[in-house]
Amino acid sequence: MTATNRPRPQRSHPDENRIDPAQGPPRTLATGPTHGTDATTAQGPPVTQHEPPQVGVIGAGPWGQRIAACLAELGALAAIADPNPTRRDECQRRFPALPLFAHHDPLLRSPITAAVIATPMTTHATIARHCLDAGKDLFIEKPFTTNTRAAQTLARQATRSERILMVGHLLLYQSGIQWIHTRLAARPPKQPIHTLHQRHSDLTLPKECALWGLAVHDVAVAIYIHGATPTLSAATIALDDAGLATDVRACLHFPNSSTANIHAAWNAPERRRCLTVQAGAHHWTYDELTHEGREIGPAHPPTSPLVHRDAPPLLNEMRAFLDHLNHRSLPLSNQHLGLAVVQVLQHIARHATLLTPTARANQRLWSAPPPPRSLSCDPTSAR
Repeated sequence: MTATNRPRPQRSHPDENRIDPAQGPPRTLATGPTHGTDATTAQGPPVTQHEPPQVGVIGAGPWGQRIAACLAELGALAAIADPNPTRRDECQRRFPALPLFAHHDPLLRSPITAAVIATPMTTHATIARHCLDAGKDLFIEKPFTTNTRAAQTLARQATRSERILMVGHLLLYQSGIQWIHTRLAARPPKQPIHTLHQRHSDLTLPKECALWGLAVHDVAVAIYIHGATPTLSAATIALDDAGLATDVRACLHFPNSSTANIHAAWNAPERRRCLTVQAGAHHWTYDELTHEGREIGPAHPPTSPLVHRDAPPLLNEMRAFLDHLNHRSLPLSNQHLGLAVVQVLQHIARHATLLTPTARANQRLWSAPPPPRSLSCDPTSAR
């Protein structure tokens, strides 16, 4: 099937799968990978009822090769493009019969139906525009882009051309996150939700910007859990001697007096990946490292943790991508959610109090938070 005659994305109800960029994702989304089912038993959407789409992967770094391996397992890997000859040699040994390209242009001219972008984040916008211009459906690793203007442009282009665009917010495809989301759907209307996101990496792991490399995960989960885009109340970013953001703390406010507190750090003494959610008298926790979830409330006294293990999240994510390609349905982590995440990250970057090593020696990280600001993530107001 060619790019010009592929079916267009369809919705079974005019508003069922629509995400308003100014409001965030809806509480229910029929096209989600496990939403609406018990996350402990969900197996992800089926793809065997259709012939798998043929997907090309752009970028063969460690993460790009993991994506390629998942697509190969699902029978959908068609080609790989990477300018690095060493990486192409690795791919040749791993996928001997696969076409390999030194640039993404010839890959886009090959008979693929969709492309995956797993390149450095600063290249996402340019390569994504080339893919959409070529009429390809698209999966872009997080973050969507590194600035709001580029994200807005790509979101409009994908919507106008009716191409599938999915952003790689992996945590949304973890069964534990889906489990909490399903439980929250049963709470009383307009009941406030308060979430605490802790994402700590120890010093043994390679560093990248804690805002765009770590906090991006939790911002996406917060928007998904709360079902709206937030305003920023306070934020601090601690920098190391080289100017790299190693510690990010942000307080986000959502409608109905709901809040999210996010702490992402590279300089922690131990690894930690925890989400805590409180709504009324009910609490839920989820540990990404152990895949353990707990529910505590009047009808749920503290018990042994529930273990939420199914297929690996990346395999679930790629399976969902193929399913949306087959059914022309709007992904859970679509361009509108991706845009909202970029807007929040950019607001944090612009308005956070920056703490240099010298300043940190004289001030506790949260001793003097900045005054509340109303920083709307409305796309029409973003610069």
